[in-house]
Amino acid sequence: ICDNCGKCVEACSYEAREIAGEWVTVEYLLAEVEKDRDFYSNSGGGVTVGGGEPAYQPDFIREFLKQCQERWLHTAIETCGHTPWKNLVGILEYVDYILIDIKHMDPEVHKLITGVSNKLILSNIKKIVSSQAKPIIIRVPIIPGLNDAETNIRSTAEFISGLGKAEGIELLPYHRLGISKYEQFDKPYPLRELIAPEVDYMKKLDDIIASYGLTPEK
Repeated sequence: ICDNCGKCVEACSYEAREIAGEWVTVEYLLAEVEKDRDFYSNSGGGVTVGGGEPAYQPDFIREFLKQCQERWLHTAIETCGHTPWKNLVGILEYVDYILIDIKHMDPEVHKLITGVSNKLILSNIKKIVSSQAKPIIIRVPIIPGLNDAETNIRSTAEFISGLGKAEGIELLPYHRLGISKYEQFDKPYPLRELIAPEVDYMKKLDDIIASYGLTPEK
């Protein structure tokens, strides 16, 4: 019963196991970020925290983003949104740009394909829009047969357009890059038979988004 102590790594003389990841401090991350400051200055980019889910480490992420902004670095967060509002609200104080996912608008279907309902996610999106005067992009991964139906895209666009201000939606077509990761861990890839949606169909979905007065982001 693994408790992540790492002793099995030390004991294996064939180096068949290794520890993935490491404990770091805010100061360590800031030093890494500062190495690329010239790139940020030339590109207009900045620092994006993603995951996993960054909002599950709210104190650490908040302090890190706070110090990034104190160094005049643009900040962004990528979040699935399924986290208590108390975790998000403190982080968002030091975020310039917000990227958040909606996997499906039907709460039951969302639970079927992700394991959780979307109610907390949609509630957090509403709170973000009402309390934060910052750019927010809603991202929808388009997975054939799971959430790519036009009815779901229309429901998503209707929800976003009803928030009171126009927000962008980025439709992300499914790709097969995850197969190699599963193979590395000798795990079966459950979506091996799926293929990426056609370009013409993605254009059709973008047109649906645009028909609600929203901007399809690229």
